[in-house]
Amino acid sequence: MDDEDLVRDVHRMSLTNLGYDVICAHEGKEAVIRLREVDSKVKAIVSSGYFHDPIMAHFKEYSFCGVVSKPYSLRMLSETVHAVIAGDTA
Repeated sequence: MDDEDLVRDVHRMSLTNLGYDVICAHEGKEAVIRLREVDSKVKAIVSSGYFHDPIMAHFKEYSFCGVVSKPYSLRMLSETVHAVIAGDTA
């Protein structure tokens, strides 16, 4: 989910190239609806450039399984996704 089309498209292409199935959304409410349709126990990662956002600092309290701060590299994104899927998050 990202509100910027270009950012969303780049992330979709990057994750697809890494072998992941990707569903994109423009805003948070749409993303939650799509996630719940796919899997009610979905493992979601939050990402933001706002470092002082309480969701970023306490992501597990908001039901996210991982966090990656913007700006991030494809490697950082890939490692975070892999860790969440493997259950290796702190």
